[in-house]
Amino acid sequence: MAGKTEMMAYSPGDIKVAMNVLNGLTTTGVLAARSVVTLATILESGKLMEIDEEVEKEDGGI
Repeated sequence: MAGKTEMMAYSPGDIKVAMNVLNGLTTTGVLAARSVVTLATILESGKLMEIDEEVEKEDGGI
């Protein structure tokens, strides 16, 4: 049986928002807490994908 790997997939728009949140994150204050919540929401919204490792090797990787 082929080995399978699980991977989370996100939309490009979600990744842009996450990067902006991380770039603007500070260590204190309510705004920082809201930024962390936004980032956590984006990360929770990812979709779980299974990748067949044998097919990936045949295709030369992703």
